[in-house]
Amino acid sequence: LPIVMLWTPFGPDNPATVAIAFAAAATAVAGGFLWLLRWPTRRQSVIFWAMSTAAIAATSFAFSNPYSGLGACATFAVIGGFAAYFHTMGHVVVNLAVATVCSAILAHRLIAATGDVALAIATLVTVASLNIGVPFGIESLVHTLRSDLRGSDRDPLTGLLNRRSFHRSVYELMMLHRSPAGTYLVMAMIDLDNFKHLNDTRGHAAGDQALVGVSAALHENCSSAAVIGRV
Repeated sequence: LPIVMLWTPFGPDNPATVAIAFAAAATAVAGGFLWLLRWPTRRQSVIFWAMSTAAIAATSFAFSNPYSGLGACATFAVIGGFAAYFHTMGHVVVNLAVATVCSAILAHRLIAATGDVALAIATLVTVASLNIGVPFGIESLVHTLRSDLRGSDRDPLTGLLNRRSFHRSVYELMMLHRSPAGTYLVMAMIDLDNFKHLNDTRGHAAGDQALVGVSAALHENCSSAAVIGRV
């Protein structure tokens, strides 16, 4: 985007702003190659987020036309969405704060240059809608997916791990404790005596209540390191 804007009179119009445009484009390309070659570390990803936020801010001020700069502030929504998906709400808020400051300054410049308050307000509303809607919409989606994933690991009746997550947790325990000498992994399977008779004589609700009661007793009497599942 900043490179394309070099060919319009509304874009960078002096050596300093042209240099900013090239630097911002180089940041974007470097970030793209980072993901293309290998998945970055968390630190590298945070650095990319910070550099991208700074690059968008610098580019928006590099445009000679304040309306172009104000419109460019909508690009903060992309980095805000990235932060919402891969990082924390703190990163989203910082990105939104930078976008708000840049938008306010450029809206003031637009009004000073044109006197068109309505255009400035309309553009601000558009930019704000994107910068609030995209990151927080993604944050809401991630929260929902995280809740669904947590729920998919649990037996809906007892709250214990289901078969798949139990096997995965036990495997992780085995990998964690396979090195130290004298370490043991103890596994026990519990079967409820006459459980079918309980269901047949008192109904499945009573059987479910028994399962829930046993599950609660196991949670209360086992250590925090124990992996408890309903197989």
